[in-house]
Amino acid sequence: MNELLHTLMEKAEHDLETADRTAESRPEHTDIITFHCQQVVEKSLKAFLVNSERRIKRNHDIFELLAECIDID
Repeated sequence: MNELLHTLMEKAEHDLETADRTAESRPEHTDIITFHCQQVVEKSLKAFLVNSERRIKRNHDIFELLAECIDID
């Protein structure tokens, strides 16, 4: 597996675990929970692009990343 792809997937998994644990232990911390959920989506979309052999830009715009992914599949 491509090293960048592996790294993105691993970091997305860590963000998801953090969001889950925070939601269980401190559900009132919605800002932290939603931040980590956003990170999961962003890293997952970037992983899809990498897996599709596309270059990823330094971009945090989920809508733009999603549009690129939709163009592929």
